[in-house]
Amino acid sequence: DFLVFAALGPKLLGARVILDLHDLIPEFYAARGSHSMKSLAVRLVIWQEQISCRFADHVITVTDIWRETLIARGLPTSKISVVMNVADTRIFRPSRAELPSHHRNGALRLIYHGTLTHRYGVDLILQALAHVRHEIPGLCLTLIGAGDALDDLKRLAEELGVEDQVDFRSEVYASQLPPLIAQADAGVVPNRNDLFTDTLLPTKLLEYVALDTPVIAARTRTIAAYFDDSMVRFFRPGDAADLADAILDLHTDRSHLELLARNARKFDEKHSWSQVSAQYVALVDRLNGRQTVGKP
Repeated sequence: DFLVFAALGPKLLGARVILDLHDLIPEFYAARGSHSMKSLAVRLVIWQEQISCRFADHVITVTDIWRETLIARGLPTSKISVVMNVADTRIFRPSRAELPSHHRNGALRLIYHGTLTHRYGVDLILQALAHVRHEIPGLCLTLIGAGDALDDLKRLAEELGVEDQVDFRSEVYASQLPPLIAQADAGVVPNRNDLFTDTLLPTKLLEYVALDTPVIAARTRTIAAYFDDSMVRFFRPGDAADLADAILDLHTDRSHLELLARNARKFDEKHSWSQVSAQYVALVDRLNGRQTVGKP
């Protein structure tokens, strides 16, 4: 957050400064180090967040929950806006020709893309596969990404006997993701529930939704604030057996997959990239004393 002070020179010359808080560092630091939010170390991180916010002319963050958190820490309501980190529909747009039929009775294909690390719960998907592999012939999972848990995940797949069902792929460009996601029957968002992940609205979830791909997700506070049971198949965070039940349910009832994809479009109708980008441009223009005319 304190890197905002790199703008000191331009600010002194009259430039307006926007601090973009995509992540709340105090929560991230507390969760990563297993600290209490009241510990001295975390209070120091909160202090640097607060002085950084005071220095900026305006602050933006990505969810209403984080906005309320920052307001509770003393940031004036008028000084913060939400600019959601939604999927860029220039890249993540559904192509009916590419999308699979969710009604077929064949193998169920799952996908996860993003950072491979413990807090994002990717190991839970492997454990869930081991639970249901004999009940869903041909079940497969594509894992796209890299991270500190990659080697552990490969070892776990071997230990569980699901290595033949898991396709590990290196990180790919965003533009290459849509056709890979389109081949899947469902995207999985298995975040564990800690001080940080409980407040995340994962971008991967929004990218699945933008591509009309049904989603299985951990029921964290922030995901549940934007999506309900008609839009996402929830499971209890950290519970591999409950995730396995969710996978089996959707394999058994393919019509539920189609229903989830259709209902999740309500999110995009309310928070489309065109709307969010227009709000962002309007904010920048307002800070510059200009009036936005037309669409960005």
